[in-house]
Amino acid sequence: MSAPDIDNPKLHCRMLEQKFPNEDDLCLVTVVSSSEMGTYVALKEYDDIQGMIPMSELSRKRYKQTRLTRVGKEEVATVIRVNSESGFIDLSLKRTTPEEKSAFLTKYTKNKEAHLIMRLIAKKADVSMEELYTMFGWPLAKKYGTLHDAFRKSLTEPDVFEPYGIPANILDALRQTISHYMTIQPLKFRADIEVSCFAIGGVESVKRALLKGVESAGDSGLVIKLVSSPLYVLFLTLPERQKGMEIMYAAVAAIKAQIESEGGSCVVKRDPCVVSKEEEIEENEDTTEDANSQDAEDE
Repeated sequence: MSAPDIDNPKLHCRMLEQKFPNEDDLCLVTVVSSSEMGTYVALKEYDDIQGMIPMSELSRKRYKQTRLTRVGKEEVATVIRVNSESGFIDLSLKRTTPEEKSAFLTKYTKNKEAHLIMRLIAKKADVSMEELYTMFGWPLAKKYGTLHDAFRKSLTEPDVFEPYGIPANILDALRQTISHYMTIQPLKFRADIEVSCFAIGGVESVKRALLKGVESAGDSGLVIKLVSSPLYVLFLTLPERQKGMEIMYAAVAAIKAQIESEGGSCVVKRDPCVVSKEEEIEENEDTTEDANSQDAEDE
């Protein structure tokens, strides 16, 4: 945030509805200072309220303590005591497992991104973040698991916000900001199969089988490319993972059923999956001939 934003009370609010964490909750903390008693930290999800990690709760290994108490360092800590009346919160680093940290950080990253969007909306609409969270942020988080998941769902289901009576100016800012920061990136799916038929008219049988695969996918945009006979690669680009996988498996099944009915075979060399950017580049270099419904006639 810029300097004016830091001093603006409207742009300060905890991410979570409860004002204090519960015992055994995980929190992301930033080291503020250290003393003989322990390390003082700011709890990021609770608008930087202060907590303390007693020296005995830093680490089971003494040599790590200096590194863990460096000012500005972020850590995932487990809450061990909470006094909501006094505001004292004690935490522990040594009781937090690597597995717990990993799962927590995944959810925290979502909360942080949603929190940024809420701050931007508060600035645009000149309202407090706490007012926005009370109006729709915390209710949505309760309904969808995280506010981030609710925001992402709104990209395909705009009526997500209807039950909350959000004023038009705030709703417009909300939709624009979500669209800008959370546009769904399409996923690319791939499957590798070997299709062959040594019966009379086998080439035509392979063509018919591949066409069955394309037809089974409807207008989803499935493409089949020849790498080197009998190896073919199926490609599909869609934003929805589950739907993409269903289409890919159905296409492979359609090809297999058709070619086997004509005395040929279909061997799956790579099950349908989502490919990475690196694999996508490699695919473009390795595939040499399009064998989809239009180009199959040119073989």
